[in-house]
Amino acid sequence: MPIVVVGSRNPVKVAAVQAAFAKLGDAWEVRAVDAPSGVSPQPIGHAETRRGARNRAQAALAAYPNAEFGVGLEGGVFEYDGEWYTGAWCAIVDRDGRVGWAGGGLILLPPAVVEGLRAGHELGTLMDRLSDEHNTKQKMGAIGLLTNGLVGRQETYEHLVLRALARWRRPEWFESEEEAG
Repeated sequence: MPIVVVGSRNPVKVAAVQAAFAKLGDAWEVRAVDAPSGVSPQPIGHAETRRGARNRAQAALAAYPNAEFGVGLEGGVFEYDGEWYTGAWCAIVDRDGRVGWAGGGLILLPPAVVEGLRAGHELGTLMDRLSDEHNTKQKMGAIGLLTNGLVGRQETYEHLVLRALARWRRPEWFESEEEAG
């Protein structure tokens, strides 16, 4: 059975990878490891968030020599035209060094959360306070809280994993002539 390793033990991220790989039709063994993101606790901007996802994916793959893929999922916050959003990036790496990317799931953050982010607080902590719940980032996340359950963090991450798999679903579209030749 092929192995895919998630660069996090967060149950939402692990479940998202399990659900995504189940859709491939083959039986995949999904394992999880604590993998450092190598970025700040609250990534800000696409570059830092992507770097965190890639670092987690590479560390996950390195932890299991027999794994085919390492998956990194990293949430971040992004400022655009004076408004702040939360979203995520997914990186999937294979043994040949190829990386599949997908990002998205952006949702506007309310002013009280933005104030807290500007003061240096993490989004998860702010959402816990706002909702009067505990550890929401390992449950429905900011997306689930903001949409009042219409869309959850796991669903958002699952879609990112599926989209990041595109380079392996259509490899001929991603190979350069040098790689093919």
